[in-house]
Amino acid sequence: MRKLFNQIFKSYYNVRMRHIERYMNRPFERQEGIFKQLLLNARHTTWGKRYGYKNIKSPKQYAEQVPIS
Repeated sequence: MRKLFNQIFKSYYNVRMRHIERYMNRPFERQEGIFKQLLLNARHTTWGKRYGYKNIKSPKQYAEQVPIS
């Protein structure tokens, strides 16, 4: 039973480490992808509609259009 658990954990750990290494090796691309996903998910909210999330293409444009509150 312990051996099975160790094999399962090792498999999970290896997959997880590959994901972490991708984030570490390409942080700007990952941040850009997350930024775009957040905009995509929020564009249909009241806040997203008010501040034109569907038209925002860059973090600079976001900073110009969306107030800090």
